[in-house]
Amino acid sequence: MNETKQAKHTPGDWKHVGESGGCRYIMAGDVQIAWVNGTEDGIDNEARAAEGYANGDLFAAAPDLLAACRRVLEIYDDIRGGTKCVVLDCPQCATEKAVGAAIAKAEGKS
Repeated sequence: MNETKQAKHTPGDWKHVGESGGCRYIMAGDVQIAWVNGTEDGIDNEARAAEGYANGDLFAAAPDLLAACRRVLEIYDDIRGGTKCVVLDCPQCATEKAVGAAIAKAEGKS
């Protein structure tokens, strides 16, 4: 039997903190989750630094975004009452599909 493990991430509030040598650090409490290199090609300028900070902010927001996506799917399911939508080109269904795909990607299922 082929078992798929659900992706688990470090719980807690992730923060984009600190900088050293062009790297920005993503922390969960005192645990370093990741670092974002804003000068990957050795070029350090304002645009590259801004991009590195923006990437770090996005990284730090990932757990909150995942929780929000899961909540959106719960709300859509509550609205439909567990029934399947039959509306052609339904914007809600398109949103639900995109949110589901984002969750799958975050959980390592895509």
